Amino acid sequence: MVEVVIVGGGYAGVTAANRLAATPGSPARVTVINPRSHFVERIRLHEYAAGTIESPNIDLSTLLHPAVNLVVDTVTRIDDERRVVILGSMEEMLYDYVIYAIGSGQGSAATDAYSVANDMSTSALRDRLQQLTASAKVEIIGGGLTGIETATEIAEQSPLLDVTLRTNGVVAPGFTESSRQRVRRGLRRLHVNLIEHSQDRTASTIPADEASDMVIWCAGFSVPSLAADSGLPVDEHGRLLVDAALRVQGFAHIFGAGDASVIDVPGYAYHRMSCASAMPMGGHAAANILDIISGREPTSHSSGYLAHCLSLGRSDGLIQFVRRNDTPLSFSLSGRPGAWVKELVSRRTIRWMLDEATKSGSYSWARGPA
Repeated sequence: MVEVVIVGGGYAGVTAANRLAATPGSPARVTVINPRSHFVERIRLHEYAAGTIESPNIDLSTLLHPAVNLVVDTVTRIDDERRVVILGSMEEMLYDYVIYAIGSGQGSAATDAYSVANDMSTSALRDRLQQLTASAKVEIIGGGLTGIETATEIAEQSPLLDVTLRTNGVVAPGFTESSRQRVRRGLRRLHVNLIEHSQDRTASTIPADEASDMVIWCAGFSVPSLAADSGLPVDEHGRLLVDAALRVQGFAHIFGAGDASVIDVPGYAYHRMSCASAMPMGGHAAANILDIISGREPTSHSSGYLAHCLSLGRSDGLIQFVRRNDTPLSFSLSGRPGAWVKELVSRRTIRWMLDEATKSGSYSWARGPA
């Protein structure tokens, strides 16, 4: 058997594991290494923060193919020379191939700021929100999808709080101006104060600011340092550099998928950190490993986008349709239909991973623009 170790049990890791394990006659013995025994629905963390749902966690054993071996541990280093991953428990695990799918967290924020980086940080945020009294000031930093959804969910679930969304640029930067106006109306409906083009809020200024009772940092993503610590090639943000086949140059047995990897080839700059990128990358990395084992050449990855899906509370949403290269089209879907589509996509994300465990290759995606 060929030993395939997948570092990370998120959207990319689960998709890759199920595609490998569910392939009829699969020559791969698949191990997923994850710090905890559950999968975190990161696209629902804003709902968990606001108290809309009780938990964003799903038992990984219910998502993974039965043949996948789940190891609950951390990985401290990938030693490609000896072909082993070194675990936090100091155990060493041999591999023939590794898929680096460790994921991302929230961008750097000050110590006093809360975040929706993961279920643990969001749990602390949720607890603090429940302690706030009426008219307490809550400030969300970041005008992207995470910031907007966090602000609107909190405002809808806790209408007595004074909620402000602040961004250095425009709100919803990947949308058309007409769609941004729709977002602004949604924020006003929920009495969220919007401050755009703000240059006075950075991670370093948050602790000294006494204007807010609580600050939530939703500005950008960061990745773990595992790739750099392992001597693998990374970009200036610490993301693993991979080629068009999702393989690390000079490390033929290591593939990357998801937020912690970036395709270092011209023509892929439109890729964004999201589950909409992670799942296709995970599926393709798995398919390429199967091809190599079977004596075939790996193929270049191709994935594109269809839409940005945004919730503005439970009964309002906005679907901004985009070209495959992620540039916005002139049409969108809003209101209750937008909220319905957003919820449908969120549910289908889990279903797609489960379907891969039943029939390898059942999950498909939009091809890229090239």
